[in-house]
Parts: sequence; C-alpha cells; structure tokens
Amino acid sequence: MPEAPLDLARTWVEFTDPDNPRQRFRCDLTWLTSRWTCVFGTPACRGLYAGRPDDGCCTLGAHFTEKADYQRVRDAASALTADEWQFRHLAYAGGSLSQRNWTEREDDARKTKVVEGACIFLNRPGFAAGPGCALHQRAVKDGTKPHEVKPEVCWQLPIRRSYRTVELQDGTSYLEISITEFDRRGWGPGGHDLDWFCSGSSDAHVGLEPVFRSNRDELVELMGEAAYDQLVVRCTAYLRSVNSARRGSGRELLPLLVHPATLMAESRRRLRRKPLTVKGNTMDADGAIRSPNIWNSPEIYELENRALDRAGLIDATMLALAGRADWSGATVLDIGCGAGFHLPRLAESAEAVIGVEPHAPLVALAQDRTAGLDNVSVRLASAQATGLPSESVDVATARWAYFFGPGCEPGLVELTRIMRPGGLAFFVDVDATRSTFGAWFRGSLPDYDPAAVERFWRRQGWVQERLEVAWEVSTRSDFEAVVRLEFAPTYAGRILAEDPDRTGVDYAVNLWWRRF
Repeated sequence: MPEAPLDLARTWVEFTDPDNPRQRFRCDLTWLTSRWTCVFGTPACRGLYAGRPDDGCCTLGAHFTEKADYQRVRDAASALTADEWQFRHLAYAGGSLSQRNWTEREDDARKTKVVEGACIFLNRPGFAAGPGCALHQRAVKDGTKPHEVKPEVCWQLPIRRSYRTVELQDGTSYLEISITEFDRRGWGPGGHDLDWFCSGSSDAHVGLEPVFRSNRDELVELMGEAAYDQLVVRCTAYLRSVNSARRGSGRELLPLLVHPATLMAESRRRLRRKPLTVKGNTMDADGAIRSPNIWNSPEIYELENRALDRAGLIDATMLALAGRADWSGATVLDIGCGAGFHLPRLAESAEAVIGVEPHAPLVALAQDRTAGLDNVSVRLASAQATGLPSESVDVATARWAYFFGPGCEPGLVELTRIMRPGGLAFFVDVDATRSTFGAWFRGSLPDYDPAAVERFWRRQGWVQERLEVAWEVSTRSDFEAVVRLEFAPTYAGRILAEDPDRTGVDYAVNLWWRRF
C-alpha cells in the first residue's frame, strides 16, 4: 500500500505548559489520534531497506543526543549478559566495554556501531533470546520502561519533539514545543531514499488504541505528566468530534480529521469484514449493557486477558467437567466475546465457534482477529437475544460477561432455548470471598453480596467449581494499567501503593456450570 503524503493536512492544538507558563505545546492531533503502532517482528514491518525486514528501523544505528543519553545506554549495556546480547563479545573485545567497541562517529556525532548491517544492540533471528533490541528485551524482562534504557532517538520514534522561540508583537516571547509525527524527513535528506517507513504506512496503522494512549510513557517523558493530562483531554474531545462527523455523514472523512494511513487501514479492514446487522442507527445490539473496562480501553483489557490464568486451569477444568480432551465436533458459543481473545484457541479443535458481542467496535476487532479462521463467526447480538437457532449450541462460555447473578434471567432463558440436549454451559466470574483480588473487588463494591449471588446460581440449577488462578503481567506499568482499568482512581492508587513492586496477584474465580 502507498504511504501517506508528507504534505498531508493536519489539525493542531496549542496550550500552555502547566509546569512552565513561558512554554506552549503545539500538538499534532492528526498524528496523536492515529492508530499507528509498532509492527516490528510481524510481516507488516518491511524494514527501512528492501531485503532487510528483520532490522525494522535499526539498520542505521542510533545517534546519541547528549552525554547523558550515551551514559544511560552504556549503563544499561553493561548489565546485559551474553545470553541477552548477541554481539556482547564484540562490545567487550579486549575485556572491557570500551567506547570504540560499541559506538562509532558519523559526521562528528557519536552513534551506536553498525555490526553486520545493523545496530550492534539488534539481536538477529536465530539468537536464543529472540530477535529485537537487546536493551528493549532486557527492560521488558526487568519490568523497566524501555525508554529508560534505550537511546532517545529509538524510543521517541516515530514521535518528533522540536522547539522554536515565538516572538510576539508586544515584544514578549515564549518557547514553542511541537509534538508531531517523525516522518521520513526526520531522517534528514537520506529519509527520502528509505525503501519503507512505518509512520506513513497503513500496514502500521492497526493499533487498538490511538497513539496518545498507546505511547503514553513516551509522551509523558517528552511533555511531563501535567501536560500529558492536558493533551489527553484535547485528544479525547477531538476523537469525539471525529466520531460525530462519522455518524453525521456517509461521506469519507477528510485526512484533516483522520491520518490518511489510518483511514486507509480502516478501509482495508472494512473490505475484509463480514457485514454487521445493526438496527437503526445504533452502534450496539438491543439490550447491550455497557462494560466500561473493555469498551473504553480494549488494548488494556487485552493485557488483562493475557495476564489471567496463564497456566490454563479454567480451560482445563471445563474440558475435565465435559469429559473431553478438546472440543472436537462441537459448536462452541462465546457469549460476550469482546475483541475475540478466546475465539482462536476454541477454533483449534471445535467444529464451529460463534462469538456473540453487543458492542459493534469490539465485533469489528473480533472479526479482524479471526479473519483467517473459516470455522469462526462473530455476531452483533446480546446474551438475551443471540439470534441463533434453537438447540444449535453444544458448549457455551461466558467470562466476566453479563451473567453476574440476579438480573441475568433473560439471558438464561435464551441460553435454555439455544442449547442442545446434553450441552454444557460455563460462566466464569470473580469469587469475592477469597484471594487478594477478591478482597480488592469486595472493597471496591461494598454493597456486593457474594452469598446472595451464589444462592441465585444454585437456585437456577448451576454447580460451582472454586478455582484459584493468578493475574501475572511482565511489567509494573502493565500491572498499573490493568489495576487502573478495573478500579476507581483513588481505590486503584491505594492498591498500587500497597506494594510498589507487585506485578501480579492471586485471583480466585467461580466456574459455574450446568448440563442441559
């Protein structure tokens, strides 16, 4: 696909730096609300030069901005082991991490050395630790933010910060700080000779969240926390205006409103999707109940899905209760499937997998995720009105979706209609009577009565299995993100303050099941 033009129209917003009234930020809303995301390590990343896709943007090495930048990277490099850094032996030639071993000069500037055609820190395919930046990989392993150890130019890309002094008519002046896209021109004259660059390519505009959210850590480092908070307010308001424009007209949106590469990626996804049946002008199925965590932040909820029950105890228990090794020959329904996280795994053995989700944007994400799976379909529908034929489902699952106890009776009536005789249904929810997470949950909802919920399910003929799993993420920043997603700000702050090093939590769940 062609890249977006360099002279594209952009929408900008300006505001005074809350931490310094003599500075003003000028921020590129077209870029910051785009869906760009790093696609390194996927087929979408073609690398800067044809024939070297595995390099990503690491082919040329990284220039240091100042001594502090160099020293920070050197300190991080000195902590790397031979198992983590493929070219460590070259950097330590002669027995020490000397400057000439791992850096070089180019046009009177110091940069990381290029070894075998790419940056010395780039581990290549086939290396035991996996391909990618050794500094980045170590940061993820340690729970450190990558921007704290990598060269500044690396973690800022493709965000560009620049400065200029603005002289006003009254003789005063202020420092203008621009935050925008680091496009080809940011590389200097040679940028026009690159065979590919991601910021303008629709292949990289496939993120679940806009840049201002997905690159939060980098933007906070560039702007400061207070200015970033102001940016979020403005980006969010801007996206609302864009969504309003989408709803108000059937015409294509101007690139002025949405980055053309993001528009191109959206258009390509629409061509791949099966059509959605949506009544009237609503974006959601009739009877949809808002789920603020995944509806507001599907990319953080994705982290939560990956973090929960990595050992697979919930899935194994379902299969054991069904007396099965897998779901071969079965039609499996995932109620409230969200962005489709569980659908591909179910599709590995099931004859047919159906995802039902009431929120159209999540349906679109689930359809994208399963586009290559012929035995998977995703429907815009609610738990109480699935639209499925009677007696058509062998196995139904719902995880933290709709079936929370009293009030879900319409969904249970629908479930009874669509389940085949002998079929099994499983619902997973928090056990608020046990575990650290259960205590957090109960503390956040003091009116929640777990005993009443359990009595409800038993009266409905469901059997309870008490399981103990865990929430485990690789970094503290990810842990903070999922805690803040699930709990109110003040309460989340108290949880996080209990243990500043925590990256996981024990988590008790109830697996309710019934045979029809």
